[in-house]
Amino acid sequence: MANEVEQLTELQWQVYYGAYGDPDQHAEHLVDRDWLIKNLSNEISASKISAELDSLLQRGLLVESNLRGNSAIDVLNGYRLIPTGVGISNAPDNPDLRWIGQHGEGLLGIPQLSFLVWAFSYRTASMWECCSMFAENPDSVDGASADDIGAQIADSLPSIVSMELGYLEPVDKQ
Repeated sequence: MANEVEQLTELQWQVYYGAYGDPDQHAEHLVDRDWLIKNLSNEISASKISAELDSLLQRGLLVESNLRGNSAIDVLNGYRLIPTGVGISNAPDNPDLRWIGQHGEGLLGIPQLSFLVWAFSYRTASMWECCSMFAENPDSVDGASADDIGAQIADSLPSIVSMELGYLEPVDKQ
């Protein structure tokens, strides 16, 4: 899958694109299977949406997970986050957020710990390994544990992906 081009039917493309949804909805962790079916069901039957969603999930083109639940660790262990935006740093009006953007424009402000994982997890075996790596030096992350860092990136992840400022790459299972 990594270097291959995936062929999608028009219906598969509609479901795939629909899964990105509204970034504000992703930020609130409201985008799930039911949300997607509801938003597309004016144009497509619920059963067709569900079938195509299952197909896209099975092919690894979408990931379904509750990032506020226990499955967040599975996602953090199973993927690296590849940044596709530019780190712009913080802004005077909100110094606690680090901004990611494109073409010099800040598009998404995320907490510092999320920013660290966004910026560096592509260099580690997984997002979880990146969280653990930063937690080994507690002074550099204000005493945050790997769990703290993991919770923060899990909270930011839907916004990062839906705004196309990063994508998930499955880790090599050896």
